[in-house]
Order: sequence, then C-alpha cells, then structure tokens
Amino acid sequence: MTPARDPGGRPRAVLVTHVAPGPPWSGERRRTAAAYAHLARRYDCDVAVCTSSDVLVSRLKRKLRRPLAPPYAARFSPPDVDLESYDVIWVFELWALSCVPLRLWHRVLWDKDTVLSDGYRRGRGLRERALGFWTWRYERAAVARVRHAFVSFTGDVERFDGGRLSALPNGFAPPTTSVPERSGRREAPRLGFVGLLSHEPNRQALMRFAIELLPVLRTESDLASIELWVAGGELNADDARRLALVPGVQILGYVSRLEEFFAAIDLAIAPIDRGAGTPTKVVEALGHGVPVIGSERALRGVDEQLREWSVEASDSTWPSAVRAGLRLLETKPPAVDDVYRRCSWPAVFERTVDPVLERANG
Repeated sequence: MTPARDPGGRPRAVLVTHVAPGPPWSGERRRTAAAYAHLARRYDCDVAVCTSSDVLVSRLKRKLRRPLAPPYAARFSPPDVDLESYDVIWVFELWALSCVPLRLWHRVLWDKDTVLSDGYRRGRGLRERALGFWTWRYERAAVARVRHAFVSFTGDVERFDGGRLSALPNGFAPPTTSVPERSGRREAPRLGFVGLLSHEPNRQALMRFAIELLPVLRTESDLASIELWVAGGELNADDARRLALVPGVQILGYVSRLEEFFAAIDLAIAPIDRGAGTPTKVVEALGHGVPVIGSERALRGVDEQLREWSVEASDSTWPSAVRAGLRLLETKPPAVDDVYRRCSWPAVFERTVDPVLERANG
C-alpha cells in the first residue's frame, strides 16, 4: 500500500534513529546525518528520534510486543509520528528498528551499521553468549523481513545467508575549507586522536595508548619529543586527571572544526581493539591528508586504495609504525581528491544506496 499524498507531491521519507544527527559529533551521528542529507535530495524527508525510557513498566510492555527482540532494544519508545504516511522508512541500528511496527518493515531500509551480536557471541560469560545468540536471531530474522539492510563492513555481509543485504561503508564529510599544504616534519611530531570519549571503545583505546604505549614511544631517541593531541568531548574528570599527568598529552576537548585539528597534527592514530565496522575517524583523517596508524581492528574494511596511506600497528610495532607514517607524510601523503572521489559520504551513498532506492521507487 502506497501512502496517500498530494497529487504531484514528492515521495516522503523518514529517518528513524536513536541518535539525533547533530553535534556533539560521533561516528553514529555523522552516519545518520549523511543518510538524512542524501535522502533529502530526492524525498521530503523528516527525522524521528526515538525517546529513551528507563520506566520498567513501559519497557516490559514494549518487550511483550516484540518478544524476539533483545531485552536492551526496549530501552527506546517509538517516535510520535505517523510512520504509515511515509514511502521509505530509513532506520538506524537495532534500537530504532524495534520501534517500527512489523507491518511496516516492508518499507524499511535498515542501516544496521554493526553486527551487534558479534561481540556478545565471542564473550567469555554464559550471559554474554546467550545475549549474543538472542541478538543474532533477531538480526537474522530482521534482515529477511525488511526491504533492504546495510552493514558498514563488507565482511559482515557474509555472516548472513542470503537476504537483501549489502555493505554501506563509512565515509567522511569533505573539508569545508581547503586542506592546507604541509611544510615538512615538525621537530616534535604530533599524533592525533579524535572521537567521542564517552564511547567506551574510544575511551579504552585512548587511555591505554596514552598511559601504556606513548611513554614507550618517547623512550625512542628519535621520538622522544612526540606528542599526543586529543580531540573529543565528554571526557570524564577522572580520565582527564590521569591524562594530565602523562608527558606529551594535550587535551583539546570538543573541536568544532576538524580541518583545524587535522592541520595541526602529523599522524592520526586509531588504536581501537573493540567495536565493529570501519571507524569514521580513519576515513576522515585520510580525507584531510593525514596518514593513519591503526590497529588491525581499526583498519579492517578500509578500502584497498586507501591502504597505501595507512600503517597497521600492534603493541610491539608502534615505534616502527610511527616512523613509517612519518615517512609517508613526507614522501606520499594521502591524495585528498582521490579520497574524496571514493570515500566522501555523497560518493559512498551514490554508489551503494542509490541503486537500492531506484529499486524501491520502481
């Protein structure tokens, strides 16, 4: 059934999400903002944010209405909009999908972003593994019922047997000003870490790198003056005090203009060992002309064309990886135009989402 609308009017779309697409920016917020911007080009597009609730009675009622859904999916209440009136319902992540009535799933384009069950299923505890199995059942059943589903990492597509599923990799927002040319290596090289610091994978990665790995780097004679610049909001007070005691660490807080941050550093680091998908911070740095040193987890799913500007590092190889990154910066920095053509959000959506929208309109 096609929703009623005025003759000659544009088709309508709604973005249903549990995170508003605006600052303070995180990877999730950037992805939802990119989805809204792309949908708005061809649809009259609205945003509907699911409201969080800790009221036990309300959560139990929602759980009874959706028994297959994992228990934590009931933390959000449906938005106060008439979803029936939209041609396309773009849903971000599992939490928001649990707020959409089953009868409308045939209109849903589900950006599930990450396979949430993966981490739980690999957990050590029985409770974690049970939750992972429960979540996996829901994810697999949902992929089979929605119009189309997207994940951020190509490898995750293989986890599902068939189904209308494809990869929508993370992109980056192109700089609003020209990327400044660099005049060579600084006397004190600067590593840059950017991310929302209330996000536990970001927080753990930053604290471990700053407290355990940065001091080791500074024992190397040619890296003794190296600094770590940290950009990101919502750093808790205890972590801020601990970081203030580490030589070479500069805490910048929330940075509204990433162009200025990337212009001030030499290398971006992504020492992430948790989470799924390709961290937005990796593609953003390359899009601003900054090579990236990252863990295997952080660099998985990075476009092969971008690998030449990235260096993989483990605990024991960070000194050599940083040196390799500095050589890249001097001899072969990332080609910003190439990264834009391949990995900007508009390019990513045109390549992966437009064919699905064309089929949906047909």
